[in-house]
Amino acid sequence: MPTRSIDLERVYQLAPYQSLRIADTISDLPEEFILNQKLIEKLYSLMAINIEINYRNILRFYHSINELPENQLSQFLAETKIRTLDEIKTMILKYKEDLEKET
Repeated sequence: MPTRSIDLERVYQLAPYQSLRIADTISDLPEEFILNQKLIEKLYSLMAINIEINYRNILRFYHSINELPENQLSQFLAETKIRTLDEIKTMILKYKEDLEKET
């Protein structure tokens, strides 16, 4: 069965000559979904909402690091990276456990 993808991209101007490009893609949609105009409109709306949420999260993150003194910035970024990787690892392990329970 053939599948399609839909993409949405938004460019935010942060400052003169400085922009942020955020994109979202939904892949492997069955062709009959693509032909359903109402469904596609809802999917694009959801993608636009996700892009806006990501933009606001990025702004919040940038503001929080800009308030840090330079000597604390590297430590904050390293700790944030480690914490995020740990959270991803936990999520993957939980997903694997859930899959094993199903089989």
